[in-house]
Amino acid sequence: AEEVFGGFFKNVANPLTRANMMAMPKFHKVILEGIILGIDQMPIRNGKNAGRMQGKLRIESLKKEDFEVSVWPDDWDGAKNRLEVGLPVILRCTVREWNESKSLNLEDIISIWKEK
Repeated sequence: AEEVFGGFFKNVANPLTRANMMAMPKFHKVILEGIILGIDQMPIRNGKNAGRMQGKLRIESLKKEDFEVSVWPDDWDGAKNRLEVGLPVILRCTVREWNESKSLNLEDIISIWKEK
């Protein structure tokens, strides 16, 4: 990815890996750089946001590892029209933990290739 999008990615020497993420405490902030492989949206089933749409992004990192990033409804409303499969992105995420499994939630879109 770095060869194709030269100069876009900022942390090429030390990108996020799944092993790094699994060792991090919950609520730790991380930067995820990679290519959007998939974008899905689905309604939230219960709670205060029941019925609202949330997003799920599948990102291939600079280490060629897949990460799923959840995007809560308030962030999804503003983000969904900016994102496209195939575009490189730099995302600020929070590590979450549920049933001893770790995942990422989007905090902020730092940069998108086409918006550079």
